[in-house]
Amino acid sequence: LHTITQLNPKFEPVYYMAASVFPWGTNNTTLSRPFVMQAMIEFPKDWRWAYYLGFNSYWFDHNSELAAHYFEISAMKPHAPPLVTSLALRMHSHAGNIQTGLNFLEDLLQKKNDPKLQAQLLKQYHQLQTEQQLRAIEALLTKLPQRHQDMSDLNHLRQLGYKFPNKLADGGKIQVLKDGSLLSSQEKKRFKLFIPKKRQGVQADAAH
Repeated sequence: LHTITQLNPKFEPVYYMAASVFPWGTNNTTLSRPFVMQAMIEFPKDWRWAYYLGFNSYWFDHNSELAAHYFEISAMKPHAPPLVTSLALRMHSHAGNIQTGLNFLEDLLQKKNDPKLQAQLLKQYHQLQTEQQLRAIEALLTKLPQRHQDMSDLNHLRQLGYKFPNKLADGGKIQVLKDGSLLSSQEKKRFKLFIPKKRQGVQADAAH
């Protein structure tokens, strides 16, 4: 394959094979990454190559931070679908880098002029802001000597002088579930990264 790309660096099928076949055969990105990186140079306006790097970085290398980096690059390319932006944000959220995700969205909002796309981006911005708010409140709840797993915990925090908004960024109100976790009444779910069941054990092993 190296010979082919040296003779014809614009021969796209080679890069596609490296991006989509090699990782599944080797279960890592060692062989594929140099080819896909070269594809980004040869086809600088094509969003797909950075997307492949992002997906493979997460799926095979278990590196959500690196995946977010490549998804960000992909999202900035012409004709990149909204899905790529969503993946970048979820990777940042999974890695704990919510503020980085918000900064990324702010940059996109300034650069994208399509009204429909801006509306989608703004919704995602509010969802990610809400996740940031809920995590901050959950951190405060750990300071309580005892929890009742209901709204009285929030009242107790306020009595202790801690401040947090009554209305979340997405327009919803804070809800406390029976297990003590928090939700927004607007979204009814948290902003999380989906990990397929067959990957959960691998992801946990990679973290150790």
